[in-house]
Amino acid sequence: MKNIEQAIYEIMVYINLNLFEYITLDELSSRFSYSKYHLHRKFKDIVGINLNDYIKRRRIESSIYYLSANPEASITEVAGYCGYSSATYSREFRKVFNRKPTEWRNIYKKDKDFKKDSNICKNYEQFICYNDYGIPREIKNIGTAIISKRNINAVIYYGNYHDERVRDIWNTIDQYNSQKKPFILISMNSPAVTNINCCLYVLGFDGDSDISGLSSTMLEGGEYLVVDYEGSREKLIETYTWIIKYYLSNKGLKYDYRVQFHEYDKIPDLGESNLSCRIHIPICHA
Repeated sequence: MKNIEQAIYEIMVYINLNLFEYITLDELSSRFSYSKYHLHRKFKDIVGINLNDYIKRRRIESSIYYLSANPEASITEVAGYCGYSSATYSREFRKVFNRKPTEWRNIYKKDKDFKKDSNICKNYEQFICYNDYGIPREIKNIGTAIISKRNINAVIYYGNYHDERVRDIWNTIDQYNSQKKPFILISMNSPAVTNINCCLYVLGFDGDSDISGLSSTMLEGGEYLVVDYEGSREKLIETYTWIIKYYLSNKGLKYDYRVQFHEYDKIPDLGESNLSCRIHIPICHA
């Protein structure tokens, strides 16, 4: 039987994969075979906030990407995407980012100097201040692809991705990956939006069957934008900004609700300044 910490992490992954569905404590209790009381208490002990507050916060954080990728959508439309009324969405957004969504969008549209508006989100400077309309040189190829649903054998990690423990996790994953399949990194949060110590990651590889000692996560299929990235780690956020802010809209595409992921031919070396991977961004047609 998995320890309670890993079980809570699996619940967090399930929530993030079904973020805009109606999720209840009763459903989670039944699905993961824990009493409601035990689940509620342990979730708060491990994550630091109660389950309902976590779901609300993640929906608001996720809405940032919808606001970015759909600049002409009304706040009412964005609120509906998150399952809120316009008034409730604006109130909850302000709790998280200390601004109304309309104020955030105005800053984003104008490409203001972030230092003049630093209260919106302390880690967000690089994300909103990229003004280069040219294709980033780190992108070696870009196009769309239909991807089948995939079962990922994985270790779930909650915390700062640059912690030394992540290197050990990748080495463990490498030992399990006897068929040397591509490695998968699913980031449920972006440290540009979420506290860097409160991010959730799934590290693994494609698996035909479950493996004892590893979690199993189902990655939704569908249409993705696939980007071959090769270059500096520091340029990755700028590349994402160019894709979401300029490329998708120019191609008549929208970022949708599924999670994005990276695919690596070998385990990523966190000590290296350069990165080579295939970025998969879920899309739909505008």
